[in-house]
Amino acid sequence: YTDAGTTVSGGYQTQVAFDPNSSMSQTQQYPQQQQQQQQQQQQQQGMTMPGNAMSGNQMQYQAGTSAANPMAQSGAFNQSPQAQPQAYMQQAGALPSLELVELSNFKDTWDAITTADLPVFFRMGSNDEAIEGLMASCHRMVMASNGGIVDGHDTDQTLALINVPSKDGTFNERYLNIDTTTTSGIQRAVQLGFATSGLGNAIATPFIFESNNLLLPNPSLMGRFFALFDHPVERSVRAFEHMREIDPEVGFMNLQQYAASTKIENNFLTRKLSNHPSGELTEDHIKVALEVIRRKFLVGLGKDIGASFIRFEQYFRWTYKVNPVNQEQCRSGLVQNKTQVEMPAEGGTEWQLIEFQNQFDLQLYGYIEALFAEQAQFVTNISETVRNDLATCCECNPPTVPAAGYACPLAIQ
Repeated sequence: YTDAGTTVSGGYQTQVAFDPNSSMSQTQQYPQQQQQQQQQQQQQQGMTMPGNAMSGNQMQYQAGTSAANPMAQSGAFNQSPQAQPQAYMQQAGALPSLELVELSNFKDTWDAITTADLPVFFRMGSNDEAIEGLMASCHRMVMASNGGIVDGHDTDQTLALINVPSKDGTFNERYLNIDTTTTSGIQRAVQLGFATSGLGNAIATPFIFESNNLLLPNPSLMGRFFALFDHPVERSVRAFEHMREIDPEVGFMNLQQYAASTKIENNFLTRKLSNHPSGELTEDHIKVALEVIRRKFLVGLGKDIGASFIRFEQYFRWTYKVNPVNQEQCRSGLVQNKTQVEMPAEGGTEWQLIEFQNQFDLQLYGYIEALFAEQAQFVTNISETVRNDLATCCECNPPTVPAAGYACPLAIQ
């Protein structure tokens, strides 16, 4: 592969295969001698990649039927052994274990779902507004994110629900007065007793391993990660558009200049999933990243946002409870109005420069696409219109509420 004066040739291959009867990954490698010889050849030829140690290594990940753990007939969840919740303060840069004890407060995707499970949306920038809009504006959930720290509520001494007017000013969105989008905010949420409060229907956070302790004090409260993933090239283009608005230096760049600069992110997703924000990436990091996705994430695809919304609603059994007609209009607007970006020509210089910085993420995304298809097994018997099929209307006259009860959001005064 040749681009911008840097040459990377083919190297040894590592095949990572997952046993469908095991939650652990297994690795098969070429003989060590061949690896050493090829590494020596790479060093002699000066083959390096900015920010990682992947040079020339092509890792092939086999999806197939083992990508989502075996499930019972008719799409039912299997119950798999779940590690007991435990405190684990993960240091930045420390490689998590393949057993994922660092995420013991989060269920595997195939574990039986309960009403006590807490959806945790992994924020990555490009699709945050759409997913948080689905939860906070359309499904009217009580959110733990950063929307409730307005007007000085970030210094409150007790946990509380904050009513925040929607963008159009027609209704209140509901947030807790904590900030789960920063590490200091997560620590404050723990101190305020978020896990035992009984408040909050969902969390949105860009932090995976740091979020584990959020749920620790309540043994019956387990998290479930979900996310909406874009192709790494599209994610980088969206990051570029955002950087142009906040970084004056990037503001003067075009996409090709940005992709060839030190400003571009390197394997963003792999680094997040393997807790390795900077420095070299190795095959150990991609193995951990793949295992985190395989076991802990319900995946959606940004290129198919409508189907992804349906998948999330089926899996978590999200139903309308406030005003189904208005809520459906809100949801339709999000699906139809997903922000589009101008993509570079596939195979062109800009595309290749971005791919060069995202070799690990490209492998992850290929697996995520396969996993999205396989995870359909989780919701085989759940209606695609579950949001309306079991809807109630607390704003209607007369009002209706679920059997378990529901506190209707306060109207704008």
